[in-house]
Amino acid sequence: MTGKILLTALCASVAMRTIAGTEDSEIQRARETLEASAKAYREVAALRDRLSYTVTAPGAEKETKMEEYVFGPYGSVLVKNALLQAVAVDSQFYLTQSDVPNRYVTAFYDGDFGAVLRQVAGNGSLFEPPPLALHQDKGMDGFLKTLRFNLLAPLKIAGFHEVANGSVEIRFVASNGELRLIIDQKTHF
Repeated sequence: MTGKILLTALCASVAMRTIAGTEDSEIQRARETLEASAKAYREVAALRDRLSYTVTAPGAEKETKMEEYVFGPYGSVLVKNALLQAVAVDSQFYLTQSDVPNRYVTAFYDGDFGAVLRQVAGNGSLFEPPPLALHQDKGMDGFLKTLRFNLLAPLKIAGFHEVANGSVEIRFVASNGELRLIIDQKTHF
């Protein structure tokens, strides 16, 4: 009987190590994919894209939100959502609100779009797009901070798997939610 219990415990231990090894391997593959994506965004001279995300909260309807962004040469940036638009050109940053025509806020722009956006607009609905953080070489910590969309607590990589069309999905968890990021393996965007 003791031998049977010992064998069962040993099998359970091996199974747990195998699962842990698989999880470590997934996290490593996720990190490698994120590094390749960071390199691709750093190296692209200009990009225009749209980011959509769905917010699900207890007692509320699912809401899909959009943010458009453009970054180009010499640090120029445009980011907008349904209400706000922020533009950074040369050393100037401008913020306009769609329901307040003919008015804008301006600030000095030193090349860090996320910092000036938070300074002027706070941690509201307009946020620094994660690809821009990668393009501006803010490192993995800066990138993970932008992935929080001013909503989530600090993120931790929780999973990695391949999805359709040669893309992969990286799953992140936070104490107040989760995020799933899909990256094309060919373009790394």
